[in-house]
Amino acid sequence: LGSALFYILQIVHWSRNGLLLSELEELTSVPLSTLLIAVHELERRQIVKDVCGLVYLSHEQMQDAVQMKYCVQPDINHVFEWSKILVGLFVDTSRPYFGCRCAEELPWLLKRLELRNELTEVILDINLLVQLYASGNSSDLVSYWLFLDPSKKDIVRQYEVTLRKMEDECNDDQSALLQVASLYNFVGQILRELLFHFMHLCWKALPLLQRNLELGEACLDPDGPEVAAAMYELALLYSLSDRGSMAIEFYRQALDILESTYGDDSLQVLKVLERLRQVYIKQNNTELEKALMLRVFSIQQLQNEKTTASGILKSHVNKLEQFCATQNSETLESAMKMNQLGVILSIYGDPETGEDFLLRSFKAFETLLGDNHIKTVEVMKNLAAFYMQYQKLDLATPLYSKAYAVQLQHFEETDPKVIDTIVKLVALHREQGMLGAAEQFQKKIVEFNRIHFGEYHLEVAKSLNNLAVICCLQQSYSEAIPLYDEAILIYKNELGADHSVVITTINNRQLAKNLSQS
Repeated sequence: LGSALFYILQIVHWSRNGLLLSELEELTSVPLSTLLIAVHELERRQIVKDVCGLVYLSHEQMQDAVQMKYCVQPDINHVFEWSKILVGLFVDTSRPYFGCRCAEELPWLLKRLELRNELTEVILDINLLVQLYASGNSSDLVSYWLFLDPSKKDIVRQYEVTLRKMEDECNDDQSALLQVASLYNFVGQILRELLFHFMHLCWKALPLLQRNLELGEACLDPDGPEVAAAMYELALLYSLSDRGSMAIEFYRQALDILESTYGDDSLQVLKVLERLRQVYIKQNNTELEKALMLRVFSIQQLQNEKTTASGILKSHVNKLEQFCATQNSETLESAMKMNQLGVILSIYGDPETGEDFLLRSFKAFETLLGDNHIKTVEVMKNLAAFYMQYQKLDLATPLYSKAYAVQLQHFEETDPKVIDTIVKLVALHREQGMLGAAEQFQKKIVEFNRIHFGEYHLEVAKSLNNLAVICCLQQSYSEAIPLYDEAILIYKNELGADHSVVITTINNRQLAKNLSQS
């Protein structure tokens, strides 16, 4: 265990970002069980930390302590010895593709050892380039370029040579060529962005982006969005220089494709328009810049509307309207879509059109499924709810009554679906002065609440209070008083004697008592 601790501290110290347990196991040849014990002991003593699986020295003072203990004379040979061990590890695990660990550690180690030939071979690997850039280590990449070739010309040229070799190996396989085209595009973007401050080198990305466009046009639809994306990348490169006319040409070609593919007001079109506007600003072309600015502003407003709740709802309504206009109304799918559209329109301010869709949907369900089908009942209730919302009570009542009768054929009377219909019937009958029917239905609600919630629940108290109110409206005060008494008892237990609901109910009971004695 002691030798394992020594080796772990040494190898972790000379690594760049710590090591994984699997890497330590391979390097130390120590059984995993022993290695876990060693690492745990080092963690317990706060010598190392394990973060996301990487074991590294816990702080700078610990690094200094390890160096003083084990590396009293950290000469170049000592550094070389440990770094070569780590290089051997990552070289063995870096084929056929570079993983993120190899991309982080191997080129850094090779640079520290000043092994230029080995570093050149590694750094020209396209997979490593992609890994470094995607993981946000682009500054490392530039530092390797500067170390190998301060002018960076040969390095950039070698990427093109590597990609050309990969292309030649495809043997006219279109899927393979498309993969190489995506690499041309990705490497071109990387070079364009990283060499932005070296304009003479930035243009080294041009042949890569041009070849990406050529392969896209050869293997894909020339009027497809992938080709438009390749044109956009080329235009972006041209816009970095004074070659604005070339940028405008490619932006306009990309714009034509994207408008026909996604529409004039799409986000893809907006992205190109904003870039094109920047080119016009550079050229001091005020007239064209203002025209584009107005169009950009219009699309931005439209896109903002689409992201709001009302915009999303409007978009949904438009889709439903298009579906209902193009589909046969004599199908269940179209009938259901019409019902959804009717509900949305009736809630959000177009009752006339909403009623039309709800009626058409109801009639379609009646024709397709019959009056007594449960799905027809659901649509019937939506139409009844619409009439109730707009105070057409004489139309809503028979629909709810019919729905109630059909539901009883499918469910028990205490089923929540049936109770929901009963609640609506109570409100309708009470509003229309049909108090006897309202009382009978309200009693069913009281019974349901007792069964469903228990005798002393607030819902029971509310339903008792509502039944007492209906009794008072019929001047049946003697029947209302015991209902008030029971409701008050529950309210006091649940809310407390000083609650406003309790006081209001007591006052209503007293009023009913006074009226019964008059």
